[in-house]
Amino acid sequence: VVEAVKALKPGVIRFGGSALEDPAFGDFEWKNVIGDPDKRKPLRAWGGLQPAGPGLEEIVQFCRLVGAEPLICVRFTNRKPEDAAEEVQYFNGAADTPMGELRAKNGHAAPYHVKFWQVGNERSGGGYEAGLPAFCKAMKEADPSITLLSSYPSEGVLRGAGDRLDYVCPHQYDCANLAACERELDATRELIRKAKPDHPIKVAVTEWNTTGGDWGTGRAKLWTLENALACSRYHNLLHREADLVEIANRSNLTNSFCSGIIQTDNRRLYKTPTYYAQQLYTTHAGTRPLKIESTGPARTAPDVSATRSEDGSEVVLFAVNPTLDDIVRPLDFSAFGDRGQDAAVWTLADRNRAGEPDVTNSFADPERIAPAASTFRAEGPRFDYRFPALSLTVLRWKVGP
Repeated sequence: VVEAVKALKPGVIRFGGSALEDPAFGDFEWKNVIGDPDKRKPLRAWGGLQPAGPGLEEIVQFCRLVGAEPLICVRFTNRKPEDAAEEVQYFNGAADTPMGELRAKNGHAAPYHVKFWQVGNERSGGGYEAGLPAFCKAMKEADPSITLLSSYPSEGVLRGAGDRLDYVCPHQYDCANLAACERELDATRELIRKAKPDHPIKVAVTEWNTTGGDWGTGRAKLWTLENALACSRYHNLLHREADLVEIANRSNLTNSFCSGIIQTDNRRLYKTPTYYAQQLYTTHAGTRPLKIESTGPARTAPDVSATRSEDGSEVVLFAVNPTLDDIVRPLDFSAFGDRGQDAAVWTLADRNRAGEPDVTNSFADPERIAPAASTFRAEGPRFDYRFPALSLTVLRWKVGP
């Protein structure tokens, strides 16, 4: 699992979710999931009683092991600002502070220096808006260097605590509905502009997927090629909204009743189609999103985005064809040179070409849907390209004279 997550090159991995705030799972207390695992109080979450071994410190250690920054969501419901401040001090305070001393007794003398902290999971309304400023103040006093994230964005959140916030955090659990996601992000952009025009607040979508708590076939489809293509289109949207959205945490990472992009039993794993889609984005996307101009009808397949590498040496096109038919489209890279080349291509599609959006990987056939690398010979910077049915295509174009 560590190697599989490392290969995704994750930027931020979040601890949060329903178990943190939902009374149906009990009264979560962070102090119960640190220290000696044999003495920890059992924790309930989706799936019932959880193993005591992977507590908060182990989550932070796992994040560091795979090269990601941890994002810790602190409980807001039935808690005081002092509770959140103690949690920050436990992870970030010197060993001579009260909570730092406790951390040292638990076997980790050096501070963890956790940067990202979110106040509350899926909290909103008057009580949250009124209590948020005190939480932010107490947590910043415990460590002024931390980056603070709110729960759901609202005018009250921004006006009350906006001076201390770095991010507001919608959750988007119908990401296959791109138009609705785009409207919500645009509305959040406008909300920030009106409520805090003088403070550079960004958006972190701290949970997203095509479905959240749905069961039955809707949840089972999270394993499928169709889900991988829907999530890829959402990545394209995030490229287009990159001036606003800086963090996006897919829910979930492993197992979790089909939603995890890594599925395990007690001795092996396989990667879902969505794992491979996200790996293509994380390993090939550049640092600068590009505007794409088209003479074709808006919002027709394939759904596309493009980025340029940090050194400017290459452009990468991401194209999602979620339809049942191959699509031929003209491409024009003449803004990046006037010569043809052998372009590198990666295609995520069904190896068996069954024409079924519901195909999946499995322990028996773990790579039925996996990226296939190839080369496309373009005689010039303008050419037609055939995008296969039910596929994600990644095409790398080298910038030249």
